[in-house]
Amino acid sequence: GLPLFRSVAASAPDIFHLHWPEAYFARRGDTWDRLRVARYPLDLWLTARRIPIVVTAHNLLPHNRGNEPGVSRNIRFTMCNSEAVFAHAKPASDLLASTFGLPERLIEVIPFGDHAVTLGDPMDRDDARRTLQLPRNEKICLMFGTVSPYKGIKEVVQFWSDARVPHRLVIAGPVLSPDYAREVRDAANNAPAIDLRIS
Repeated sequence: GLPLFRSVAASAPDIFHLHWPEAYFARRGDTWDRLRVARYPLDLWLTARRIPIVVTAHNLLPHNRGNEPGVSRNIRFTMCNSEAVFAHAKPASDLLASTFGLPERLIEVIPFGDHAVTLGDPMDRDDARRTLQLPRNEKICLMFGTVSPYKGIKEVVQFWSDARVPHRLVIAGPVLSPDYAREVRDAANNAPAIDLRIS
């Protein structure tokens, strides 16, 4: 029932680096969702009494859960009970400090790494369009990555459709929720300029 505390008790680390606090009060759509959210502060408090906790604040609040009861409280509790909070940029650090009342000395800025080092040189534009079967000279707006509500994809699709934007919108990436995928497809139904490549 206390996954954080159980894991540190079993492995006895010197420090616990937490990246995604919401993983410890996951939403699974069952009757235990509220209990997982409610038990998290006790779990974290017991853990913090045993070993120092540091946290990387990848996001201010968990994706698609910002308005869920107890979630904001749990994130604030995590930040306020950590020995250090890592942010990826100074503006993120400022937002963490103002939102959660964290002292600046608690926040360390560690810039997000450059993925270009491992990705290599980009493909030539014409070769990329040919590979993706996209017209060579058409203007294209690309939204790529996980297709999820917090990114506002359905709203962009709706705008593209309503405003009849004359350029092609390509949305490419995996979908975590079949219901959300259906909503995006429904919004794009009458818009030939929208190219959905979602799975």
